Formats: sequence, structure tokens, C-alpha cells
Amino acid sequence: MPNASGIEFADLDRDGDLDLVTAAHDRVLTNVTRQIARRGTARLDRPLHLDLYGPSGEPWALFAVASRT
Repeated sequence: MPNASGIEFADLDRDGDLDLVTAAHDRVLTNVTRQIARRGTARLDRPLHLDLYGPSGEPWALFAVASRT
């Protein structure tokens, strides 16, 4: 039976982390807890290096937002 709020959790990418599926906006939000790691400390106006992990040959996208307050 679907969740009345239109939100479901499932391990869609079979990595052991729960991902979020929203029916209201037809979206899947993937939990990347074990797929992305930061090398070093983030510093203003300096490059940030990320290590990405995932199954080879599988398509996926990474979206990032940077802002200054």
C-alpha cells in the first residue's frame, strides 16, 4: 500500500542506503552517503576535490550548488 504522503523510501541503486521517491513531483533523490567523499578541507576560493564511487557502466549525474553568504 503506497504511503499517503506520496513519499516512499527504497534502496533503488542497491548500495545499502535508502533513497527517496516522491510521487508529487515524480522525483527520485538518491542517497550518496557511500558514493562521494571529500579530500581535504573546503576553503573559500580554492578547488574542492571529490572522489566519486559507483558501479562501472551505470549512468548517474552529480549536481552541485555553490553560494556565498
